[in-house]
Amino acid sequence: MRILGLVAAGAMALAATSAGAASYHSNVGLSGADVSIDFEAGLPQDTLFDAFYAAQGVTFVDLREDYADQNVFANTSGADATNFSPCCTSSFEIHFTSTATDAVFTYVSNESATPSVFQAYLGGSLVESFDVFATPASLDNVYGFVNSHFDKIVVLTETSGDHAALIDNLQFNNAGVPEPATWAMMILGFGLAGGALRSRRRLAIVG
Repeated sequence: MRILGLVAAGAMALAATSAGAASYHSNVGLSGADVSIDFEAGLPQDTLFDAFYAAQGVTFVDLREDYADQNVFANTSGADATNFSPCCTSSFEIHFTSTATDAVFTYVSNESATPSVFQAYLGGSLVESFDVFATPASLDNVYGFVNSHFDKIVVLTETSGDHAALIDNLQFNNAGVPEPATWAMMILGFGLAGGALRSRRRLAIVG
Protein backbone atom coordinates (compact mmCIF):
# COMPACT_ATOMS: atom_id res chain seq x y z
CA MET A 1 0.00 0.00 0.00
CA ARG A 2 2.88 2.35 0.78
CA ILE A 3 4.33 1.76 -2.68
CA LEU A 4 1.00 2.39 -4.32
CA GLY A 5 0.72 5.58 -2.31
CA LEU A 6 4.07 6.83 -3.61
CA VAL A 7 3.11 6.02 -7.17
CA ALA A 8 -0.17 7.86 -6.72
CA ALA A 9 1.64 10.83 -5.22
CA GLY A 10 3.91 11.03 -8.23
CA ALA A 11 0.99 10.88 -10.63
CA MET A 12 -0.86 13.51 -8.65
CA ALA A 13 2.17 15.79 -8.67
CA LEU A 14 2.40 15.52 -12.44
CA ALA A 15 -1.33 16.08 -12.83
CA ALA A 16 -1.05 19.19 -10.69
CA THR A 17 0.83 20.90 -13.51
CA SER A 18 -2.43 20.80 -15.51
CA ALA A 19 -4.72 21.66 -12.63
CA GLY A 20 -6.42 25.02 -12.36
CA ALA A 21 -7.00 25.43 -16.09
CA ALA A 22 -8.77 28.74 -16.60
CA SER A 23 -10.20 30.99 -19.26
CA TYR A 24 -8.58 34.41 -19.60
CA HIS A 25 -10.42 37.71 -20.05
CA SER A 26 -8.65 41.02 -19.49
CA ASN A 27 -7.59 44.32 -21.03
CA VAL A 28 -3.92 43.32 -21.00
CA GLY A 29 -1.94 40.37 -22.30
CA LEU A 30 0.65 38.11 -20.70
CA SER A 31 3.75 39.48 -19.01
CA GLY A 32 7.01 38.06 -20.38
CA ALA A 33 5.44 35.58 -22.81
CA ASP A 34 7.72 33.09 -24.57
CA VAL A 35 6.38 34.10 -28.00
CA SER A 36 4.54 37.23 -29.17
CA ILE A 37 3.13 37.68 -32.67
CA ASP A 38 1.71 41.01 -33.83
CA PHE A 39 0.78 39.89 -37.38
CA GLU A 40 2.84 42.65 -38.98
CA ALA A 41 3.87 40.16 -41.65
CA GLY A 42 3.62 42.52 -44.57
CA LEU A 43 1.77 39.91 -46.62
CA PRO A 44 -0.71 40.99 -49.30
CA GLN A 45 -4.18 41.74 -47.99
CA ASP A 46 -6.26 38.56 -47.42
CA THR A 47 -3.29 36.19 -47.67
CA LEU A 48 -3.76 33.13 -45.45
CA PHE A 49 -1.16 32.93 -42.68
CA ASP A 50 -1.17 29.11 -42.58
CA ALA A 51 2.45 28.18 -41.76
CA PHE A 52 3.95 31.67 -42.09
CA TYR A 53 4.81 31.74 -38.37
CA ALA A 54 5.75 28.05 -38.10
CA ALA A 55 9.32 28.95 -37.11
CA GLN A 56 7.86 30.65 -34.03
CA GLY A 57 5.94 27.55 -33.07
CA VAL A 58 2.45 28.24 -34.37
CA THR A 59 0.34 27.70 -37.50
CA PHE A 60 -3.16 28.86 -38.39
CA VAL A 61 -6.29 27.69 -40.17
CA ASP A 62 -8.58 30.25 -41.86
CA LEU A 63 -6.83 33.41 -40.63
CA ARG A 64 -5.71 36.07 -43.12
CA GLU A 65 -3.57 39.19 -43.17
CA ASP A 66 -5.64 42.34 -42.73
CA TYR A 67 -4.65 45.98 -42.34
CA ALA A 68 -7.84 47.78 -43.28
CA ASP A 69 -8.94 48.25 -39.64
CA GLN A 70 -5.65 49.53 -38.22
CA ASN A 71 -5.88 51.00 -34.71
CA VAL A 72 -9.69 51.06 -34.72
CA PHE A 73 -10.20 48.69 -31.78
CA ALA A 74 -8.77 48.56 -28.27
CA ASN A 75 -5.59 46.52 -27.80
CA THR A 76 -4.87 46.35 -31.54
CA SER A 77 -2.21 48.11 -33.57
CA GLY A 78 -1.18 47.98 -37.18
CA ALA A 79 -2.15 44.84 -39.08
CA ASP A 80 -4.15 41.98 -37.63
CA ALA A 81 -5.52 38.56 -38.60
CA THR A 82 -9.11 38.04 -39.73
CA ASN A 83 -11.51 35.27 -40.70
CA PHE A 84 -13.01 37.07 -43.69
CA SER A 85 -12.24 37.51 -47.39
CA PRO A 86 -14.59 39.01 -48.43
CA CYS A 87 -16.82 37.47 -45.78
CA CYS A 88 -16.37 34.97 -43.12
CA THR A 89 -15.61 31.46 -41.95
CA SER A 90 -17.55 29.99 -39.05
CA SER A 91 -14.36 29.10 -37.19
CA PHE A 92 -10.60 29.49 -37.16
CA GLU A 93 -7.81 27.53 -35.50
CA ILE A 94 -4.46 28.18 -33.85
CA HIS A 95 -2.11 25.16 -33.73
CA PHE A 96 0.93 25.10 -31.45
CA THR A 97 3.97 23.07 -32.47
CA SER A 98 4.76 22.35 -28.81
CA THR A 99 2.26 22.02 -26.00
CA ALA A 100 1.35 25.45 -24.65
CA THR A 101 0.46 26.32 -21.07
CA ASP A 102 -0.90 29.83 -21.72
CA ALA A 103 -2.11 31.59 -24.85
CA VAL A 104 -4.03 34.87 -25.15
CA PHE A 105 -4.86 37.35 -27.90
CA THR A 106 -7.00 40.37 -28.66
CA TYR A 107 -10.30 39.24 -30.11
CA VAL A 108 -12.97 41.39 -31.76
CA SER A 109 -16.17 40.21 -33.42
CA ASN A 110 -19.36 41.77 -34.73
CA GLU A 111 -21.53 38.98 -33.32
CA SER A 112 -25.02 40.07 -32.34
CA ALA A 113 -27.18 37.06 -31.55
CA THR A 114 -24.85 34.28 -30.43
CA PRO A 115 -21.49 34.29 -28.66
CA SER A 116 -18.16 33.10 -29.95
CA VAL A 117 -16.97 29.83 -28.43
CA PHE A 118 -13.32 29.40 -27.42
CA GLN A 119 -12.08 25.80 -27.18
CA ALA A 120 -8.68 24.44 -26.11
CA TYR A 121 -7.62 20.93 -27.17
CA LEU A 122 -4.78 18.58 -26.32
CA GLY A 123 -4.20 15.60 -28.58
CA GLY A 124 -7.69 15.97 -30.04
CA SER A 125 -9.45 16.02 -26.64
CA LEU A 126 -11.27 19.09 -25.38
CA VAL A 127 -9.53 20.61 -22.36
CA GLU A 128 -11.46 23.80 -21.69
CA SER A 129 -14.21 25.89 -23.32
CA PHE A 130 -15.96 29.21 -22.74
CA ASP A 131 -18.30 31.63 -24.53
CA VAL A 132 -17.77 35.36 -25.12
CA PHE A 133 -19.54 38.33 -26.67
CA ALA A 134 -16.51 40.28 -27.91
CA THR A 135 -18.11 43.41 -29.30
CA PRO A 136 -16.10 46.03 -31.24
CA ALA A 137 -16.64 48.56 -28.44
CA SER A 138 -15.19 46.33 -25.72
CA LEU A 139 -12.04 47.52 -23.94
CA ASP A 140 -11.50 44.20 -22.15
CA ASN A 141 -11.00 42.16 -25.30
CA VAL A 142 -7.98 39.97 -24.54
CA TYR A 143 -9.04 36.31 -24.28
CA GLY A 144 -7.46 32.88 -24.10
CA PHE A 145 -6.45 30.07 -21.78
CA VAL A 146 -3.93 29.97 -18.92
CA ASN A 147 -2.60 27.42 -16.43
CA SER A 148 -3.38 24.50 -18.71
CA HIS A 149 -1.83 22.24 -21.34
CA PHE A 150 -3.10 22.38 -24.93
CA ASP A 151 -1.87 22.24 -28.52
CA LYS A 152 -4.79 23.82 -30.36
CA ILE A 153 -7.28 26.62 -29.89
CA VAL A 154 -10.47 26.68 -31.95
CA VAL A 155 -12.71 29.74 -32.04
CA LEU A 156 -16.24 29.17 -33.29
CA THR A 157 -17.65 32.47 -34.50
CA GLU A 158 -21.33 33.26 -34.98
CA THR A 159 -22.94 30.54 -37.06
CA SER A 160 -25.53 32.72 -38.79
CA GLY A 161 -25.33 36.06 -40.52
CA ASP A 162 -22.18 38.16 -40.76
CA HIS A 163 -19.71 36.65 -38.30
CA ALA A 164 -16.57 38.65 -39.01
CA ALA A 165 -13.81 38.40 -36.39
CA LEU A 166 -10.21 39.49 -36.00
CA ILE A 167 -7.35 38.77 -33.63
CA ASP A 168 -4.14 40.61 -32.80
CA ASN A 169 -1.14 40.34 -30.47
CA LEU A 170 -1.06 36.59 -29.94
CA GLN A 171 1.10 35.64 -26.93
CA PHE A 172 1.85 32.17 -25.62
CA ASN A 173 4.07 30.19 -23.29
CA ASN A 174 5.39 26.73 -24.11
CA ALA A 175 5.15 23.93 -21.57
CA GLY A 176 8.42 23.29 -19.77
CA VAL A 177 9.63 20.02 -18.29
CA PRO A 178 8.09 18.97 -14.96
CA GLU A 179 9.68 20.38 -11.81
CA PRO A 180 12.63 18.36 -10.38
CA ALA A 181 10.55 17.43 -7.32
CA THR A 182 7.85 16.01 -9.58
CA TRP A 183 10.34 13.90 -11.51
CA ALA A 184 11.95 12.69 -8.28
CA MET A 185 8.62 11.60 -6.83
CA MET A 186 7.63 9.80 -10.00
CA ILE A 187 10.98 8.02 -10.38
CA LEU A 188 10.95 6.96 -6.75
CA GLY A 189 7.38 5.70 -6.97
CA PHE A 190 7.87 3.75 -10.18
CA GLY A 191 11.22 2.39 -8.97
CA LEU A 192 9.70 1.07 -5.76
CA ALA A 193 6.76 -0.36 -7.65
CA GLY A 194 9.13 -2.19 -9.98
CA GLY A 195 11.11 -3.52 -7.01
CA ALA A 196 7.94 -4.80 -5.40
CA LEU A 197 6.95 -6.64 -8.56
CA ARG A 198 10.38 -8.29 -8.79
CA SER A 199 10.15 -9.36 -5.14
CA ARG A 200 6.74 -10.88 -5.68
CA ARG A 201 8.01 -12.72 -8.74
CA ARG A 202 10.91 -14.22 -6.75
CA LEU A 203 8.56 -15.25 -3.95
CA ALA A 204 6.24 -16.88 -6.46
CA ILE A 205 9.13 -18.87 -7.92
CA VAL A 206 10.36 -20.01 -4.50
CA GLY A 207 6.82 -20.91 -3.42
